[in-house]
Amino acid sequence: MSLGRKLLVLFLIHSLAVSASVSHAAEISQETLTTLGRFIVPSYRTNNAYTLVTIGSPLLKKLNDEQLKAVNERLEQEQLPSLVHMLGEARLELAIQGVTTGVPSANSSEIKLLLPVWAEELKDVIDPANVPENLRREAELPFEISELEKELWDLHVYSNRLIGMQNAADYAYKMFNKSRSPNQENPFKPIVDGLLTQFHELQQRNYDIRSRRVVTAVEVLSDEQAKFPHRLEAANAIKEDSTVLNKVFEAVDTKELDNPILVLESREELSEIMEKSLAMHAHVIEKGQLLFGGIHWWIRGRYGMGTSFNGLIKNFAASKNPAARFPLYMPHTTPIASDPFLQLEGKYQTPYVQRRHAVVWAWENESRLADNRVPIIVKSDYFY
Repeated sequence: MSLGRKLLVLFLIHSLAVSASVSHAAEISQETLTTLGRFIVPSYRTNNAYTLVTIGSPLLKKLNDEQLKAVNERLEQEQLPSLVHMLGEARLELAIQGVTTGVPSANSSEIKLLLPVWAEELKDVIDPANVPENLRREAELPFEISELEKELWDLHVYSNRLIGMQNAADYAYKMFNKSRSPNQENPFKPIVDGLLTQFHELQQRNYDIRSRRVVTAVEVLSDEQAKFPHRLEAANAIKEDSTVLNKVFEAVDTKELDNPILVLESREELSEIMEKSLAMHAHVIEKGQLLFGGIHWWIRGRYGMGTSFNGLIKNFAASKNPAARFPLYMPHTTPIASDPFLQLEGKYQTPYVQRRHAVVWAWENESRLADNRVPIIVKSDYFY
């Protein structure tokens, strides 16, 4: 082939490629481009699932196959996943938070597009290897209250994750049923059943830990030589755990629950422990409850992150649905608060405020200090 022919062929190939690209771009209306730029992309980047579903679902329903392909190519240029993938993640995120009302419902066409995304997101959630070793039923129980408290915290964190996955799997299961053909097997049913089994095992472990902690706490509370902080911790444990275990025994009595294997043998034994503890240490138990109740809410307020805009706010669904007002993202390991006014090498520690919005607030305070607009007049008064 002559050089001239080769150049002509290359020119034609390039022209076809450009033409195809332009045709895809031409499929996207200015309105769609505006929606992507003003709502879809910012909502995805700030984890605003509510807005993403509210705006994205109607958009998806308006697009034909060619337009959707063009939109996805546009998103890929921004190094973002497809519109379907974004919507699938956002709907699961809202389901995890228990928010399934107040947002546009998915029709059969949208559901069929989202099912592969949900299957990929949920495929590994029932793998037994995901359960931490110390939370498995066969794991040996510790004896120290501090160690038992850590076990309960780890269990609480993992259980919350499991509850979220249960919400998501239930949602995917119901959506599949809404769009499936007759006699088509639901692929999410094994996931739903497996999560229920895992959650039941975690509940049993929870009862084991709490019954052991009650027995240990009684010994600590009765020890007059024990340090007062340890006795407060024990007092709170007795009250908290006995409340939970009483409900367990009630459920066993009414046949709502199989008899779990507990360190405590009976409800009568638990009642006897509580009566003696309240009679002898009522003031310590009351103070323990007040202290640890306050600590719980303080930690939520200081380190809890909202579910949108990089943790700065709660999801917009909270203004529509009361169920969305409570969820927060909490750190797995609770940070140890430091003194922001303690100087290292002549400079204040970074971040200036060590809290859930540390990066944002550090940037804000740095800019204010640079402009000398906000003088620091607060004095450190921490007692830890």
